Amino acid sequence: MFDPAYRVPLSQTVLHDAVISTDRWELPLYKLPHQARDRILLAMLYNTPVNLVLNDDELDSHGEQIAELQRFFHPLHEAAATEPMTGFDYLSGDNLVQRTEFGDGALTVTANFGDTAHPASGIPGGCVEASVNGGQPQRLCPGNG
Repeated sequence: MFDPAYRVPLSQTVLHDAVISTDRWELPLYKLPHQARDRILLAMLYNTPVNLVLNDDELDSHGEQIAELQRFFHPLHEAAATEPMTGFDYLSGDNLVQRTEFGDGALTVTANFGDTAHPASGIPGGCVEASVNGGQPQRLCPGNG
């Protein structure tokens, strides 16, 4: 369900300007801790919010990371929430480096689901970079320190 090498954003491309999250409501982000990094990268790549359950325990345990995710995601979603996904590409032979584009240059997101840096993009393993309106790319590396 979460292996990025086999996922393609079919719902995101077919339904165009609708916000589609294919995460299951009963599987909030931290319920599957070993999947959290890839699920965060997928959410950023597809420009959809992560599936969270917010209570005191979750905020105590993950509040700083949740705030970091929000700071990264907010400008992406603000720029392209209602833009259609206009591009999807695998940038590596193992399908672990992927790029999406939204609208007419409104947002470009590149995620590296691998464990090592991707030579062509320079994106470290486990990180995502996003550029809003062709601007300076911003990077998020969830779980990498």
